[in-house]
Formats: sequence, C-alpha cells, structure tokens
Amino acid sequence: MQEIDGLRPKLKEKLEWGPLATFVPNKDQPIYNWFYYKEGFASELVFNLLEQFRLKPGDTVLDPFCGSGTTLLACKEKGIDCIGFDTLPVSVFASRVKTQNYNIGEIRQISKEILAEKFKYMKPEMPKSYKRFFTKPTLEDIEFFRKKLDMIVANDITASDAGFGVDTNRVTLITPHDEETLPLLSKEEVAARVVAWVAEQLVEQG
Repeated sequence: MQEIDGLRPKLKEKLEWGPLATFVPNKDQPIYNWFYYKEGFASELVFNLLEQFRLKPGDTVLDPFCGSGTTLLACKEKGIDCIGFDTLPVSVFASRVKTQNYNIGEIRQISKEILAEKFKYMKPEMPKSYKRFFTKPTLEDIEFFRKKLDMIVANDITASDAGFGVDTNRVTLITPHDEETLPLLSKEEVAARVVAWVAEQLVEQG
C-alpha cells in the first residue's frame, strides 16, 4: 500500500486521453495496424504514459497482458526495454511479428527467388466452383505456388458484399494439403483468422 500511495501524486485524470483507450487510432499506423485487436489501445497512449512517468532508454516496462503488442512496439520506438507475455498464442505471435527486427534485403531476396521460379503448368486440382472466382491463369498460379508456400489467402471478388469497396470479405485459405473457405466476415475478422492459423501452426511445430 505504501508503494501505491507513493504513486498517487502522479495519478491524474486525463479525460482528453479517452479516445486513445481504443484501438481505433492504430488503424492508420503502420505496423501497429497489422493485427486488429478489439481490446487494444493507441500507441499514443503508451507514448503519453512513458512521458508522464519520465521513462527513458535504460528503463524497463512490463506488460503482463501484451495483447497485440502495442506497448512493446511503442517502447521499442523510444528505445525503452519492454517485457511482454500473454496466454493467447495469437497475441504472442502478433507481438513477435510486430517487434521483430527484419532484414529488408533478405525479404526482397526470398521474394525474388519465389517469383523467379520457372513456371510449370499444373492442372488445377480445385473445386469447379473456383472457376467463378478466378481466371484460368490465376488458378494455374495458385496451383503452382501452393506447393512452395505455407498458405495462400484467395479472395472472392465476385460478390458485391466482399472484396474491394466494402468492409467485408470472403476468402479461402489454401495450404499444400488442405483448404478452408471462410464465411463472410469483416476484414478485421479475416485478418484475425489468418493470424490465428499461423499461430496454431507455430505452436504445432514447437
């Protein structure tokens, strides 16, 4: 209680920070918006709190419910160490993806190698209904690349309530050995399902 009482002088009502207590502001922020998290909050809220408590490089922040990784990423931007953990595999995965140190050159090289693969015609082994969704060349590309990629997310753009210009989408998750067509979902829900699938695969791989 003495420690809490010692913090009371620093605790003040900041009603103007109210809009920052939602994930909405992150939707326009690169990397922060990679994974929509309904219960999340804005990166600016973290920045304000870091300033409020005068934290600086060399200090360490603990986030025991890291969610989509907003606190970890914001601290990384400011050069402040941050430890985060969560019981949800999808939260751990999203946080790791957002705070990873990426080698842009390596990513470009891998992409170049994949796209440089000499195309070999492979008869599409997919339901006939797919012909309504994709052109023949696209179907051939999917069949060719599905053996080389972990997953392809194929969008259904034939329906007026899915795809471009609307907030909902209907996609099919295609893997080398299986596929699953999702029902009509919001684009945020589609993203969450895709990330959850990836998280499950990582857990199974250990």
